[in-house]
Amino acid sequence: MFILLLAIPFTRMHAQADIDPDIAQVLGYLESSLQETSNFEELIERLTQYKAHPLNINKATETELQELWVLSPLQIHALQSHLLANGPMIDLLELQSIDNFDSQTIRLLLPFVQLGFLSLYIG
Repeated sequence: MFILLLAIPFTRMHAQADIDPDIAQVLGYLESSLQETSNFEELIERLTQYKAHPLNINKATETELQELWVLSPLQIHALQSHLLANGPMIDLLELQSIDNFDSQTIRLLLPFVQLGFLSLYIG
């Protein structure tokens, strides 16, 4: 039994070594708060999808923002309140001005979001 318990963290660390560094950083940040029963493969898959196809933060729903696992409910509310009061962001640097957003949260969030302007420039 003791050997099995030691193998669980090692298996997680080994699996994280093979994934994108941005995703590994999010997993490391979340590891202490996630339960042992959390489905890391599902979380990795979701973050991989958002890394390849970033979420338009100006139009994201509460559910989509929750799926990133980076933002707390308080931060999601603060972001949505900021967008409602100020309109769409024109630069991701605006995240720094939102209540409850610290530099670590912003650093974790940036690889998975965009502003939605890319579609304007693509034929």
